[in-house]
Amino acid sequence: MSHNPLASELADAQSTLAQMRDRRSTLDRELRWHAQFDPEKNTADLRETRERHAALLTVVDEAQSRLDDARRVLVECQNDASLGWSPARWFSKERGAAKLRHAEQVALVAQLVAEHRDVTAQLDEVGNRGSRLERDLSRYAAIDVAKGSELLAQLDGEIVSQERTVADLARRKERADERLAPLVNDLHGREQEAARLDSQMAIAERLQRELNYAANGYERKQIHLRCEHELGRSSPGAVIHELGQQRRVLDRDLDKLRRRIAEEARRSARDIRAVVIDGNNMCYEGNRFLGLKALIPVCDALSRGHDVTVVFDRSIGTRWGFPESDLAVALPTVKVHVAKSRASADELILDVARDPYAVVLSNDRFGEYSDKDAVRSGRLVRHDILRGRVSVPDLDIDEPLAG
Repeated sequence: MSHNPLASELADAQSTLAQMRDRRSTLDRELRWHAQFDPEKNTADLRETRERHAALLTVVDEAQSRLDDARRVLVECQNDASLGWSPARWFSKERGAAKLRHAEQVALVAQLVAEHRDVTAQLDEVGNRGSRLERDLSRYAAIDVAKGSELLAQLDGEIVSQERTVADLARRKERADERLAPLVNDLHGREQEAARLDSQMAIAERLQRELNYAANGYERKQIHLRCEHELGRSSPGAVIHELGQQRRVLDRDLDKLRRRIAEEARRSARDIRAVVIDGNNMCYEGNRFLGLKALIPVCDALSRGHDVTVVFDRSIGTRWGFPESDLAVALPTVKVHVAKSRASADELILDVARDPYAVVLSNDRFGEYSDKDAVRSGRLVRHDILRGRVSVPDLDIDEPLAG
């Protein structure tokens, strides 16, 4: 099982691309066949084939009539050549002549059967050829070349777009796999350790049951020796207690590790193309105003791979003395906007981030805007400022504050 959700996305995208290519190939073959098809020649061939078919029908009817007549004569010859009841007839000249006529008639029937079979085969062949010609002409008439060419061009564009999607997903999946690999390897190792502990626990519990039903001291001693040999300690009960403690600790570690893998997979799978930053929110460490010390390194890092917009409310200028022109100079790699009020800034931030590939970077939960798509779909990203560094785990950012 893959822990990377992009694996299934990539497989689906590759399947879609294969289907699009198949459709394109089928349509291209259809248009090429149409371009090479000669409807006039095929119409003439169909007319000739129908005439040939009608003539062969007459020939078949005649052959069938001759065969029916010959078979009736054959029955008469067979009766004439029979032994009959009189011994005098068995070796008579009349019966000899009748037998000769019967043999000749058998040969004639065989000849007429072969002729009938041959002409019937010709009729079937001509009929099949006529059906093929009719189908081809109907197929030719049903093809709309203009519409097909338009669809072919459309498919070419969609295939190019889908190829880019597949390539992008493949790159993102590879990066996610690289990030997940150490965690997944750790998980596999811990799961193997859990399986080893379970196996040892099963042995210890079996030995404990045997110990409970031991008949005498000798049998108990032998069980303790086996426990020492197989599990390193002579007491099954002590081993069970120790393994139980180890298993509980390991279970806690496994739960934490699985949650961490799931969180890392979620982060790695997210396709983030734009970031809208709550500018005022990132100007504070708790209640202490930092100015742009956190924003500058975050904007520099994000702008290398994302479209970044920073939205401030008007207090950044009225209270802290940062006019919009100075903000734009201090943050040259991103778009900067100062809203008219705090409320309008919050709503503007969420509206700017309405695109499904955009996230909002803010520690505000925007509870009063639960109807906004960025809030409803969970596209809110938090940051931490601690010990002179700013961290945004969801965006792989961990930078020192600007001086």
